[in-house]
Amino acid sequence: MEGIYFNRVTKRFNDKTIFEDSTFRVESGITLLISPNGTGKSTIIYSIIGNYRINSGRIYVNGYDPVTDHKNAFLGTSLMPENPAYFGSGSVKEHIDLFSRLKGINKREIYDYLSFFGVNNIIKSTINSLSMGELQILHISCYLSGNFKLYIFDEPNSNLDQMNRRKFSEAVKGKKVNFGSIFLITSHVNDELGQYANNILTISHRKIRTFEENQIYNAYSLKFYDLEGMEEKLGKLKHFKVNDAIIITNTSINNITNMLPEENIREIIRIPPAMVDYYEAQK
Repeated sequence: MEGIYFNRVTKRFNDKTIFEDSTFRVESGITLLISPNGTGKSTIIYSIIGNYRINSGRIYVNGYDPVTDHKNAFLGTSLMPENPAYFGSGSVKEHIDLFSRLKGINKREIYDYLSFFGVNNIIKSTINSLSMGELQILHISCYLSGNFKLYIFDEPNSNLDQMNRRKFSEAVKGKKVNFGSIFLITSHVNDELGQYANNILTISHRKIRTFEENQIYNAYSLKFYDLEGMEEKLGKLKHFKVNDAIIITNTSINNITNMLPEENIREIIRIPPAMVDYYEAQK
């Protein structure tokens, strides 16, 4: 059994319940785990990789228990943690050499990804000289390389600009299409990856909830170059304002763009129901 299976899992820290009696599967395509920071995304990842012991239920990774049979569980898995370590004495080239040897992958593929992201010039640099965005691209290029059956990425879009977030989405889609790879990717926002997702997981009221493709995209977060007058133009569409964004629910993208001047829309992001709940609490 390839992928991840959470079966009625509960995790508590002392008297605080993070999630309880939650079940989900990640068995094909791209699954996004989206929830605001501090709601338990990292706890799910640490539970999956066996760093946290769960209070009840069972977790399987590629058919194996990640605690009692960690080696077999992650034999065909590429796992990029939120804060990856680097290898060697500090040069990018040495890190790539050691990483490719340790993971048994062709370092040429890492170089190809660096070129794809437009940062192949960093190969002769030191790790400490890289910007946060360049460092993140280096890690993504390493962990995307190889032909693994399961990829787990924890907050990979951190420190990436919109262009590189889009490129990462395209690279993930390419792996899925060309090799049938399975992805679990965490994020605190629903960004460019959302358009390729088969499922979205969210954490709400201590439950991990699953939304399939036809359930995901009924709400949008919009930001504008000029916010003034935009709410009035939305007419009867259900919406509310949070900081510099307008959240619009229960509608389609066509309805939105028909009512608003597209040239004034700076950003439009599809969001799952649990994120709507979160934004409503911020009003």
